[in-house]
Amino acid sequence: MRGNDLRVKALALLPAAAWYRLIWGFSAQTATVSGSLSGRLLYRLLGLLSPAFAASPETARTAAVELLSFFVRKAAHMFLYFVLALLVCFAVCFFSRRIKQRMGLTAFVCALLAGLDEYHQTMVPGRSGELRDVLVDLCGAGIALSFLALPHLAAWCKRSLGVPLPALVPAALALTCLCLALRPAEAHEASALPVWAASRFVPEVSGSYLKFLAPPWRDALFLAACGITGICVPLVGLLAGLERRTVCGICGGTILAMGGLSWGGGAALPLAAAATAALGMLGVGAMWRIAAALAPLRRYR
Repeated sequence: MRGNDLRVKALALLPAAAWYRLIWGFSAQTATVSGSLSGRLLYRLLGLLSPAFAASPETARTAAVELLSFFVRKAAHMFLYFVLALLVCFAVCFFSRRIKQRMGLTAFVCALLAGLDEYHQTMVPGRSGELRDVLVDLCGAGIALSFLALPHLAAWCKRSLGVPLPALVPAALALTCLCLALRPAEAHEASALPVWAASRFVPEVSGSYLKFLAPPWRDALFLAACGITGICVPLVGLLAGLERRTVCGICGGTILAMGGLSWGGGAALPLAAAATAALGMLGVGAMWRIAAALAPLRRYR
């Protein structure tokens, strides 16, 4: 029996090990290869999803890709470690039965692997290891652990306080993102983040920021806000204890609303806005299922 237990625990480590091998492979790419890959992908996506980008001259498109690629790369870092944290937490469930121990051990392992990955990049031509990237990686892992802890936190708040306080956080986040994204294009001129990014990554066109970069930036920001709203809306319903049918109805209405906002003067194509929101909702549904599936493993011996 003991041999079977060891075999099961070894097999539980394989998914996390395979995913980290994928991360290691990305880190082994030179700066030129990595930047070219992300730039080409972003160029094609913006061409499909952003009317303002498609209508811009080539110089403006190049500048917009250089401006946004930094944020895309950091988002990719977060996604990779988001998935890694889920896989590590799954493996840890076979070694520890206590939720706090599992969360703490998962965070420690992800921090260790993130630091090792950044050290590995110092040996790759054109790449460097930065503490900032370790923190970005840990943000992705922290978001994953937060998702896993949400059902337990919601149940505790409802049992102890009678009010699902965690539901207020995604609601406020969704409203904030939409309000920021739906501002007129002129309002983005003085925004600190895009102005800093323009001066940092495309200084040659930073003086013409309004003419070249504001519309594509607004399109990208609006699509990001649609995705975040798609994540937050079902979370609000689930954390508030609403029935699944009610949550599904609210999600359907939100998808239509995202398309309507885009059609009525938003930044992106209605289909792209609705699809981005729907993808966020599907991701939350999958995460909720994963959190529920991992819960019984706390009793594994």
